[in-house]
Amino acid sequence: MEMFFDWIAEEGLMDLPISNKNFTWSNLWEDLSLAKLDRVLIDPEWEETFPMCSLRGLPWAHVRRNLKDEEVDSYLSLLELLQEVAVDHGRLDEIVWSPKPYEGFSIRSCYAWLRRDIPATSIIARKYKELWGCHIPLKVKAFMWTLYLDKVLMKLHIVTWNPGINTTCALCSVKEESAEHLFVRCVVARRVWGWLEEAYGMNASFSTAEELWATGNAL
Repeated sequence: MEMFFDWIAEEGLMDLPISNKNFTWSNLWEDLSLAKLDRVLIDPEWEETFPMCSLRGLPWAHVRRNLKDEEVDSYLSLLELLQEVAVDHGRLDEIVWSPKPYEGFSIRSCYAWLRRDIPATSIIARKYKELWGCHIPLKVKAFMWTLYLDKVLMKLHIVTWNPGINTTCALCSVKEESAEHLFVRCVVARRVWGWLEEAYGMNASFSTAEELWATGNAL
């Protein structure tokens, strides 16, 4: 940090002032520490050109969002876990991999932990094996797995924290953009699947994402 401060001084830069805050960070401990972490650096020429510019920090209430209904149980579970945590001020911190505390972290133990609640005969376990066993680029596997879990960032996801956006599909401009619509139901997607059916004999008779995975065409 000292080198960074020296560079600021050498370049003759200054902080654009924050009109309603002196600090932007606090550790919230009894031994209170305050700091200004969010900085916008300007040079004298910029200040002369725009002399009335300043920053204004948002209060905490503006950046905090309410919990969704499906998040409440997880939040309460977290509070219960935190109540059981005891801090030993006489010991140094150390990293412990709880599934294998005496053996330490390994990819094998992490894989087993991730699949701990998934029955080996379940559909998701079968799809997991089919997908990650394919000889295709890793980034394609990661995208397909994210798509299967409906975690690909679509407009219907974004609208939950940015209510003002237009959720219409970017391809057809008719329906709302969800993963199932964009990859299965959209008229543009249907044309692509039709071409693949004609060229490679793929079964394109599906109408939902689940049916798409059932046919095996997704892989």
